[in-house]
Amino acid sequence: MITDTEHMTLMRDAFPLLNDPKILAENLRIWRTDSAKIAYDFIQEGLRDGSITTEYPQEAAELFSLLFNYWLAPNFYPITTLSEFKHRIHCLGLIMDSLGVPLIDHDSDMEDRLAEGFFLLASNPQ
Repeated sequence: MITDTEHMTLMRDAFPLLNDPKILAENLRIWRTDSAKIAYDFIQEGLRDGSITTEYPQEAAELFSLLFNYWLAPNFYPITTLSEFKHRIHCLGLIMDSLGVPLIDHDSDMEDRLAEGFFLLASNPQ
């Protein structure tokens, strides 16, 4: 979804809704539960096929959900340049790598595409 410009534009335009405490609380609940469950399921699949070797599947899923949904969101931690997003996404990838969960392919253009998607979230609506 992060590489879908239309989706990211909709997300960017909806971000001001997170200023409402009830909406923010519900999003935090979803990130803690639903998003972490999705990440956990992917990690379990990787454990089964041998592409993931973590001893911390639950913790890795929770960290990924927290970092991806909160730490990379520009309305929580303002980032203003594409290079800052690339740096942060590379850092997220290294964190996940250190847990035995290589979710970001550093040898492809994945980091660039993720950074461009998050940078779109930070841009002003046109």
